[in-house]
Amino acid sequence: LAWYSNARVYTLPVGEVRRKEKEKDSGMNATSLEELTILKADVGAVIGQGGKTIRSIEQKSGASVKVDGDALRVVISGAPDARARAKSCLSRIVGGEGTVVMRDVNDRALGFLSQEGGLQKIEGDYNVQVEVDRRVIRIHSRNGKLQQSERAQAAIEERVAEASAFTQSTVRLPPLAVRKVKEDAQVEHMKENLGLQVEITKDDQGTAVVLKGMRGVVEEAEDVVR
Repeated sequence: LAWYSNARVYTLPVGEVRRKEKEKDSGMNATSLEELTILKADVGAVIGQGGKTIRSIEQKSGASVKVDGDALRVVISGAPDARARAKSCLSRIVGGEGTVVMRDVNDRALGFLSQEGGLQKIEGDYNVQVEVDRRVIRIHSRNGKLQQSERAQAAIEERVAEASAFTQSTVRLPPLAVRKVKEDAQVEHMKENLGLQVEITKDDQGTAVVLKGMRGVVEEAEDVVR
């Protein structure tokens, strides 16, 4: 769904709009629901002071607009033309020229990229501003050019795919070093926040640490334990 000509909404990989079609036994009329994901920072702007903004959207569009601030979701119901008018109004609030929104991003891979400074590098390389809210990323071109945001989006998709790929690595270590790995604060952080799995093994060749998880996390953990 592209809400407006100079901004596009992307998904990674599921889809930013979940449509729920419900037919009612009331002549030829049918009510359709569309659920749109928004950023946490946009909730207040969509609702407006005392609900003023959302009431204005409903009056102008003829659609019913409900905001679930906890789920970061806007539910629009009504006839297709009314929903289209409501989405047009919402686009002026949650986006802007040169804006791309990525949704359902792998949150652990995204967390890894953020910690590694990958998103900051992309901001500098493509002259964009990147906002992250849970599993949603909004990319805004600083010069208003959509092409810049699209290039940044492609770079983020590539980095997320690389970081998300599952892998494992076996690092041979002496027994004393293995005990230190168990107590390492950085390794513990990666286990709790980035999904790293750590196993201690022993065979005829000696002791080793087996690291499993996202490729980027495993590579970082290798540097820590060695």
